[in-house]
Formats: sequence, C-alpha cells, structure tokens
Amino acid sequence: LLGTLELNMEQVAALKPDLILDTRSSGDKARYDQLNALGVPVISPPAGGAQYLTSWEQQLDMVGKALGKQTEAAKLKTDLEAKFAAAVTANPAFKGKTVAAAVRTGEGWGAYVTGDGRADFLAKLSFTPAPAIEALKKDSFYIQLSQEKLDLVNADLTVVFLIQATLDTVKNDKLFQAVPSVKAGHVAYMDDPVISSAFSSASVGGLSFAIDKVTPLLATALG
Repeated sequence: LLGTLELNMEQVAALKPDLILDTRSSGDKARYDQLNALGVPVISPPAGGAQYLTSWEQQLDMVGKALGKQTEAAKLKTDLEAKFAAAVTANPAFKGKTVAAAVRTGEGWGAYVTGDGRADFLAKLSFTPAPAIEALKKDSFYIQLSQEKLDLVNADLTVVFLIQATLDTVKNDKLFQAVPSVKAGHVAYMDDPVISSAFSSASVGGLSFAIDKVTPLLATALG
C-alpha cells in the first residue's frame, strides 16, 4: 500500500492510520521522517537490515510486538513452518534439486539470490539454489544477467518472474529458450500476477497462498 520506492503521502494521510507498518522498505531515514511527520508510530526495517530484505519471520515478530499480539504471531509462524514442512514431505522430488529464480524485467534479465524472499521460498521447499547464480552474489538480493550469460539460469528447474515484461517476450527470446532446462520444459513461469505477488510478498498470508498455488506448478515443471 505504501509503495516500494515512492510514497504518496496524501494517500497515506487520508487513511488516518494509528500505526504505520513500513517493515519491508529501504529503511531510509528520509522515508522514515516523511512517515513520522504524520504523528503516528512507524515500524521500519530492523537496524542494520538490508534494504527491502526484511524476512517474513522478522516482519511477523515486529508486527506482533507493535500490536501486542506476540502469541498470535508465534502461532502464525508455527503454522506456516508446518505448511512448508508438509509441502516438502508431499514433494520429495524437490529435495536437492537445483533451482534458478530468473527474472525478466523491462530492461533485461537477472536472477534472485538467497536473502531474497523468492529464492528463500524455494530453499524452504528443499530446493538447492543454483550454484552458478549464488557464485555471483554480492551485497544485493539480485544480480543482472546479460543475454550472453543466460545459460547461468540452467538448473534442474528454472523459475521465471516477470516485471514490466510479458510472457510472450520471454517465450520469443531465442537465447533464453535455448537454455537446457528451459528447452527441456523444466521451467515454471510466474505469469499470474496474483500468484507472483504472493510468491514475492514475504508475508505469512502471501506465502501460505503461494505454497498452495506455486508448489503444484513447480512439481509439474520439474517432471
């Protein structure tokens, strides 16, 4: 609601909030000061936390404390962990299989690395992050990939996210379609915006929905 990069302060003020949860943002002081100027408590990312990488566990703890509902937060955490465990048990073929979380944006190709909610979701399902992608990890949740390096997303399973790009664009990209895992059909396209948003949400509700909807797509693509 607040917006990842830019705030619409008029919209936020119009809601007349009693509490502002800005838990998964840049943590930038200027952003905090803007929100704090509304005169209500603001819950920002933890001190020293990476930009936009507050985990669902951290967010749940922060919100639970802010609302005085730690017991309810703990139950939500336990329930989601149990749901992940059940999905792993139901899909033993996932264990140890390599996965690449590729993303096609309006500007080109990239991939998510561990520390990002999407990559971590796949790891929670017992997939192994593609070593070639992880080897390029630096201080960001994302790496850029040139067309010439698209073969790095080759893995037992390649998952594709779309940001300001269409499925047609990806399916008409000859270099991407030539990646061995893609050519073999071991690719899952997150082209449904609702499913993709849930997958990317790093929230309890979103991840619970994603387990239900994404897990079957991954199983089908893995074969």
